[in-house]
Formats: sequence, C-alpha cells, structure tokens
Amino acid sequence: RGDDDEPLWVDELQLRIALAGSDAAPLVSTTITELPLTVELPLAELPIGDHWLTWRIQRDNEVLSEREVGLSVVNDAESRLEQLREKLGETDRDDLEHLTAQSLTRMLRVMTGRRAQETVLPGARLLTEAENLAALPQGHNYYDPSHTGEFWLRMPTDKGRVSLRLLVPERLTADRDVPIVVALHGAGGSENLFFDGYGDGEIARQCKQRGWFLVAPRASPLSNNDLGAIVDELAKRYPIAKDRIFAVGHSMGAAMLTSAVAKDPTRFRAVAALGGSGSLRGTRQPQTALPPFFVAAGDRDFARPGAKRLHQDLQRRGADSTYRDYPDTEHLTIVQLALPDVFTFFDTLASR
Repeated sequence: RGDDDEPLWVDELQLRIALAGSDAAPLVSTTITELPLTVELPLAELPIGDHWLTWRIQRDNEVLSEREVGLSVVNDAESRLEQLREKLGETDRDDLEHLTAQSLTRMLRVMTGRRAQETVLPGARLLTEAENLAALPQGHNYYDPSHTGEFWLRMPTDKGRVSLRLLVPERLTADRDVPIVVALHGAGGSENLFFDGYGDGEIARQCKQRGWFLVAPRASPLSNNDLGAIVDELAKRYPIAKDRIFAVGHSMGAAMLTSAVAKDPTRFRAVAALGGSGSLRGTRQPQTALPPFFVAAGDRDFARPGAKRLHQDLQRRGADSTYRDYPDTEHLTIVQLALPDVFTFFDTLASR
C-alpha cells in the first residue's frame, strides 16, 4: 500500500499458473483485483503421473514472484495405499526393500492427507515403486545398477536403521568403480536438504556432472549413523569405489563428520567441513592417516571461529588442511558458494 493507504499496482498484477516445462497456454491467467484470491485449476484432463506447477505474479512481463509446487495424479490412491499397508504387514522383514516400501507408504499417506511437505515428492512414481517393492520376493533386489536416479531409502545397518536419499548415476558398469560423496546436513535439516536446498541442489548437480554417487543420511546429534556402514551396505549393491569416499558436512553435519573421521580416519579420501567445527580428540590413528580437509566459512558466519579452530587443530596434527574465507557470506549460503571449490578439491584427489 502507498502512503495514502491505497493498494499499489493492483490493476496491473497478473497471476499465471502453468505446467512447468510446457509450451502450452497457462492453466490460469487472471488479474489480481483483491486478496485473498481463489482460482480453480482445470486439472480434470491432466494425465496420470507427476507434474510441477509454476505460479507467477507479474506486472506486464516483469516476474515479481515465482513458486513451484508438485502435483501427483494417480488412480485409486486410497485403496492402493490400504492394499500396500495390508501386504507389508503380512511379513516382518528387515531388508532394504521391505523397510523402504514401508517408509514410502508412510510418506504417501502424509501426501494424501494434504499436509505440506518439505520438498516436492514424485508421489505417482513413489506409489508405483512401493507397489513393485511389496511384490518383490524376499531375497530379490530392486535397488541395483539397473535402477538409476534419486531414491528415498530406509536402510538397515549393524547400528540400526537410517533414512537416506541416494543418487545413483547413469551408465554404471561392473568393471568400473565410481566415487561416492557422503553429505551430512545441518541441524533442523533432513536427507532432502543437500538435494533440494543449499543452492537448489548444487551438490547433486556436481555429482551428476561427474557420474558419482551421492548419499545424504538423515542426521541428528542423537543418531548413531555409521557412515562407513552405510557405504558398505551400498557397496554390496553398487560399483562404489570404497577407496574414494568423499564427505561434505555443514554446521552440525561438519561436527558429526569430524567425529566420524576421528573414529575411522582411513575411511575417507577427503573431507569438506563447511560452516562448522568439530573435535579430533580420541583419534587413535597416526597423524599421517588423517585425510585431506577443505575447511570453509563465510566472513559473516557465526561458526567461523570454530571452523578456523578446526583448521588449526588439523594443521597441528600434521593433516593436509586448506582453509578459505568467503566474503559477504553467512551460515547457510556458505554451502552453495563453497561447493564448486570443494569439488575442484575432490577432483585433484579422485584420480590419485
């Protein structure tokens, strides 16, 4: 509103809703004359599958605001989910396929309840995937090199069960092992943060460009995620180069990653700690066994002092540690700004 409390630009603002990636006319194009504004979307003819709707508010050709929301169209969602629940309840298995089918079914139930999700989920694809998993005989693998792309998994390990998101690169061959990047998010995040946040999924783009695996476990200070055990389980199914395990941690994730290095420093080829600190006390390995580190923080990051202390501690222990400050950068944006440099750092070590 202006100084005279009159609305500004009301007669000029347009709301346009279109299918993302479609050249067809917008589903809705209307002038915003009052708020709140209610519109009906012509979705009756939308085909079965996963779609993304782009919402734009613009004045003439100037886009003032843009949002994207997922929309999954399936037949008989409620009955199919009920059949899944009944079928999965018939057995008490603890393998990856069964646990993942249960986890996906819970996720889909939340989606049908019309509750907001933290990320755009491909509901139609996940429903089909859960049904395929439920129909799979025990002892048969679904998650293997024949299925590439991104997956939400519930994995059993010797230390318990862990939820994670996995990127499986294309064109895998049995005769060539591929590096893997383990990504640990900050406090309050989840396995989706590195894939969809932190620079709109910059780390996933970097891994796709190189044809590398990416795994992001759900982490918390109370979790007992054994990163080595997670990679070992994945390596039973995929051609993962266990001598080229790279790791990236942000904030809390950087501290958890540093702790993991202290317990098992020979597991990682290189480590990046972004906007976080951590302690190497308790490491029982020789100083020369510590992997190379890339430590970074923004000059406006409240975690900068801790990151510098980590770098200094690494140097005192004889580790190869690189430290970098990023100007005009705060705690969250350090990740997206530093990741290109992190992968340049990883590239120099991946071929050795």
